[in-house]
Amino acid sequence: RADFLSKMKVALKEANETEYWLRLLYETQYISKTQFENLHNDLSEIIKILMAICKKQKLQITYTDNFGNRSEKKRVPLMVVIHQAEIYIACVSENHPDRTYALKLRRVESAKLLRESFIENPKVLEALRKRIRLGSFLFGEQNPKAEKVVLYFPNYLKNILKEKPYHPSMKITSAPGDEICVTMKVEINEQLKQWVLFYGNNATVEKPKILRQMLLDTAKELVKRYER
Repeated sequence: RADFLSKMKVALKEANETEYWLRLLYETQYISKTQFENLHNDLSEIIKILMAICKKQKLQITYTDNFGNRSEKKRVPLMVVIHQAEIYIACVSENHPDRTYALKLRRVESAKLLRESFIENPKVLEALRKRIRLGSFLFGEQNPKAEKVVLYFPNYLKNILKEKPYHPSMKITSAPGDEICVTMKVEINEQLKQWVLFYGNNATVEKPKILRQMLLDTAKELVKRYER
C-alpha cells in the first residue's frame, strides 16, 4: 500500500506540473483556446481523481454509460488505469464492496471531491491488480483464472502484434511455414474473444478449447444473422 500510495502521489504531482505547463503554453499562444480547454478539462478531472485516491475521499461523478444513460453518483475511486490507449477509473461498488468496476474517463462529465472518506480494503485492491495483470479488467470475472493461450498468425503480422500486444505475457516465436506462434497466459473472456476476432481469419486458436468454442458460437450466430 505504501508503494502504491507513493506512486499515486507522484502521479498527482506530475499532473499538477502538467497543468502549469499547459496554462503557460496557452498564455504564450502556443496552443489555441479550444486546445487548452479540451486538454485542461480532462486534466482537471484526473487531478481530482488522483487527489481522491491519495486522500481516500469519495467523488461525486456525473457519467454517461454505454447505453447513453447519464447519472450522478457517489463513487469510491481506487486506481487510475491506462488500458488499450484509454484512461479508466477503477472504483469499488458501494452495493457490493468486494467488487470493482471501471469508468471511462472520456465519459466523465464532471467530478467533485467530497468530504466523505472511505476505508480501502487491501484484498479488493490486490484483486483489482490481478484482474489488470490477467487482462480481465473490463469484461472478466472478479476473481480471474489465467489459462495458457496458443494462437497462430501469418508472419507478416509479427511487427503489428509486437507493437500492440494483447497482454504483457504475450510471446511470439517462429512456427513452421510462413507463420508465427503467439502464446500468453490470460483469462479467457469476452475481451480476448473480441481481440482474436479483430484479426479475422488471420488468427487460428490452437488452445484452449473454451476459446475455440466461444469463437465457433459467435461464427454460428453471425451465419444465422446474415443468411436471413
